[in-house]
This record gives sequence, structure tokens and C-alpha cells, in this order.
Amino acid sequence: MANLETHVLKERSPSFISTSHEFAGAFSRILGGGIGKSQWVARGGMNSNFYFDFDRVYSVNGLNNSDLSNVHSFILGKLNEIVSNTGANYVGFVSPKYGPVGIVQLRSIIAEKLPVPSIIIHVNERLLRKQIWFERSNDSTSILTAKSKVLLFADAATSGGSLYKAATIVRKFNAYCEDAVVLFDRMQGASERLGSKKITLYSFVDKNFFINTGKLDNKDTEIDRTAPRLEFESLAATVA
Repeated sequence: MANLETHVLKERSPSFISTSHEFAGAFSRILGGGIGKSQWVARGGMNSNFYFDFDRVYSVNGLNNSDLSNVHSFILGKLNEIVSNTGANYVGFVSPKYGPVGIVQLRSIIAEKLPVPSIIIHVNERLLRKQIWFERSNDSTSILTAKSKVLLFADAATSGGSLYKAATIVRKFNAYCEDAVVLFDRMQGASERLGSKKITLYSFVDKNFFINTGKLDNKDTEIDRTAPRLEFESLAATVA
């Protein structure tokens, strides 16, 4: 498994924002506000010195409006591009918990500018009729059809488990779900694991971006090769 994980990290697709990108500074300052330490990351329960909590980004004091504008504009433009390239007719914002979350707050900012309707997918909700929230219809069971295609959008990827569960919820409606986008890829094998489930993962920034911009030190980013894999495999066994 160690060799597999090493292969995963080497072969994953590059993120959209590199340190040479014109908006690298803006992404570093805005998304960097979500970097922190945690004793519990994902259901695997691993320590992490580079946990990403997107909820904190919008609560940071003194956010630069120019940075926010650049980040929002680039995210919107890239989502529009992926929607066009993949033929998606919904963007599904993945909500990992109840109550206000950063990804839902971001949705409120960009949803009306997307070329397709958006939905919120509650991966922790057990009842299917409550797992997907539609803003534009009272009959949620009739919106997603066998011809629908959903592009997932989430704050971060660790094991890939939450994204896989969101895709499974979409597929319960007989719709397609083959692509997912995250703001931050922690580079712990989510891309390869999702690929095995026929889901392509894209990211705006990743662990290396924060190392190269000085938000993280190499000693803070030691890879836990066990917890994310176990989390994903456990979830896959329950939803496959």
C-alpha cells in the first residue's frame, strides 16, 4: 500500500493554481486562512498539522476585498469551464455537516452566476429525500433524471470518502456523477481512490502549493497512509 500511495501522489493531476499563477498570492492569503492543526481529520481519526477548515476563511478579520474578488471570479470561471467541458447540468455543493458551512456560503455568492442550477448534497443525512436540497422545485425526486449529470464541488479532499458518498447519492437518482472539484487536495490518495470509482478529481490548490508559498513546512505535512485509506474503504463497503 505504501508503494501505491507514493504512486498516487506522483501521478495525480496538477491543481489549477500554481505558485506562478497571477492569483497565487490571493489564493494563498484567502484559502491559507483555513489551514490549521487538528487532532481529528476525517472519520479515520488521524492527527494533522495541515487540516483545512474552509468555515474559517470567511470569518477571518481583515479579509482583502480584492483578494476575495479574484478568488471568487477564478473559481466561478473554472467551474463554468468544467461544466462546459463535462456537459454537467447541475453543480452539487457537498455539505459535510449540518448548519452553515463555508462551501454553502461560497455557493450563495456564486450560484446565480453559474450556467446551470446548483444543489446542496447533505452526505450525513440518512433519508434520501433530504440528502439533496433543490432550490428551484418543490418536487426534489423528479429533478434528477437518468439524463442528469452532476459536477460535485467541495472544500477539501482527504480520503475521498465524502465525495464518493455524494456521488453515490446522486447515482441513487439514476443520474451521472463522474467529476468532482475541491478547493484543497490534501494529496492523501483521494484522486486515485475516486478514480477507481470512475470519478475524476480536480483541485484549485494542494498541499505542495501551501508548502511552496510558505503556509506550510514540510515537517507539518507527513503523510498518514493508513487512516484515509481505511476511511474510504470502510465507506465504500457501505455504499457500493
